[in-house]
Amino acid sequence: MNVMIDIETLGPDTIKNPIIQIGACSFDDTFKVCKTFRQSLSIPLSREPNDHTLEWWSETDRSLLAHIRTAERPFCEVLEDLRVWFPTCDDGRRARVWAWPAHSDLPHLFQYAREFNRRLLYQLHPSLWIDCHSWVLGHTNALNASMAASIETYNRPPITSKADGLFRQHDALFDALWQVEALGRFAQSLEKPQ
Repeated sequence: MNVMIDIETLGPDTIKNPIIQIGACSFDDTFKVCKTFRQSLSIPLSREPNDHTLEWWSETDRSLLAHIRTAERPFCEVLEDLRVWFPTCDDGRRARVWAWPAHSDLPHLFQYAREFNRRLLYQLHPSLWIDCHSWVLGHTNALNASMAASIETYNRPPITSKADGLFRQHDALFDALWQVEALGRFAQSLEKPQ
């Protein structure tokens, strides 16, 4: 079992800046999505927004930021909900945890778990992390390099309107679902004879 995680934050600093939304989806080894998680978090008193990130949000999509903040729940409850939601494999092993890029989202969420819900650390242990970028590059050869390049450019659909209950850009769940879909397309390209 696998879990793709994406977060939206108000800054890049894992110690000082808050996470405002967590999106996750579990998926099997064929990249079929099994279940999803999306919740917005309140900001802990120990965290503060980064001014540059707030400026970016106001220039990029102020309405989405307002939507995320309106839907926020107490951060401790959201972290516990994520812990309970987290799947395990049929044989009891922990799920592999993917992110794009893993060096950004997962350390931020791991730090939150260290501070606010230590029981979540079990599911988020760094030994379980898979960086999508590294996975794609590790499976790239001359035959599928163009497909890998198209995934690496990370061209999301240029849609910012709300459809089916999801905002289509800078929404953590949408990003997680898109990342699984992109990896699935790449994995299919590995199976096709060239």
